[in-house]
Amino acid sequence: MLARVVLARDSIETHLNIKGVLITSDPGLAELIDESKIFDTEHLLTTPVQLKRSGVETKLIVTGGADLPAHSESVKAIRAALRKAHRWNQSLLEGKAKTLTELAKREGVDQRYLFDLIKLSFLAPDIQDSIVKGTIPSALTLDKLKKEIATTWREQRKQLHFSI
Repeated sequence: MLARVVLARDSIETHLNIKGVLITSDPGLAELIDESKIFDTEHLLTTPVQLKRSGVETKLIVTGGADLPAHSESVKAIRAALRKAHRWNQSLLEGKAKTLTELAKREGVDQRYLFDLIKLSFLAPDIQDSIVKGTIPSALTLDKLKKEIATTWREQRKQLHFSI
């Protein structure tokens, strides 16, 4: 049934033997098919694909296919960062720390790191809910979240590839 598979940079070519496909679907056709040269051809299926870096892995993405779930390690890292962000924000709100510098020193982390993560506590509620549930887009990584995040929830959803 399968004649050959060719992996290209942007596609997968699957060459199917027509005889094999027909015989597999109905074994009774074998005698009839063997007598005819009409079925001595291949059918080519071309599937467009691309390689995408996603967190700790590289994924083969079928163009136009359904979005794959995020890697479990990415989900864990983002979830842990969100917990820290809320804990640190709460410390500031309760006056346990007066400034980000003081909080960073107390937590034993770099001030820039703390600033990058604390922004996560201001993500749209539905985005935070998706992070907690682990239903985030596969392209979402902690590195992307540490970059500048839009201030409006609508723009955040668009920027981070969540449904609007």
